[in-house]
Amino acid sequence: MKYIDEINMSDYDLLTSKEQCEAFEKAMKMVDKNIQLHEPIIKAVLYFDTEKSSYSESDSFVDSVRNFIEKHPISFPSKKPDQSITQKYFLSDNGFVNTKAEASTIRDPESVEMIEEWLHDKSIASDKKFGLSSYSLKHRAESDLGKYLTNGAFIQACINVGYKLDRIEGGTNAYLYADFGDMNIIKIACKNLGITYGELGELIGYGLDSVRKSASTGKISESMQKAIELYLRNVELEQKLSKSESFKNILKEWVKD
Repeated sequence: MKYIDEINMSDYDLLTSKEQCEAFEKAMKMVDKNIQLHEPIIKAVLYFDTEKSSYSESDSFVDSVRNFIEKHPISFPSKKPDQSITQKYFLSDNGFVNTKAEASTIRDPESVEMIEEWLHDKSIASDKKFGLSSYSLKHRAESDLGKYLTNGAFIQACINVGYKLDRIEGGTNAYLYADFGDMNIIKIACKNLGITYGELGELIGYGLDSVRKSASTGKISESMQKAIELYLRNVELEQKLSKSESFKNILKEWVKD
């Protein structure tokens, strides 16, 4: 079966009853991670089938489920994430910090909302830890949303939608218990930087064959992942420094005038 966000209503009709239940449940969680369905999923699917005529065969299945849920909100109550989940974390725009004194409010709350929507569209909750860190994933979100995002904003959005997180070695980043499909950091880095596998390999000290194999299989060593993340962080810092210097120069010229 295709990824849930790729199927339309015509594809859905070809699924078995069991597959339809599985597809509906996945789509339901994509619409809202915190939906609480107190009756068997089969009842919701049967209810959905009675209204299928209001959707065309080419309509996105996920969008149709979203429309169905919005029309029947009482049947799909949404429970906010347990506040104790958020209270054990201290965040700044850079990501995790160790104490409340170091924590700060995320400066761009609008970006948090955008990331929440992106998470709904691109991922589903999982009991397995995803292989890429929050810092790696935020670069993919930046590429899709066309907007700079902080690591802290990304982590806050993950908390808001109810994802379980594991802080990585007391650092600023986190691993998420979610499934993002075949996404991997090599493809993210090459796409964001506009470079080839070979060029990336030269930048991080790996051969083309090693980078190409890791990209195609999705099996990326921890050392390679850290090398890519470090390079991306350096690029980001250089861009910030460049913007800062440009601002200083503009300010100097303005003062002269």
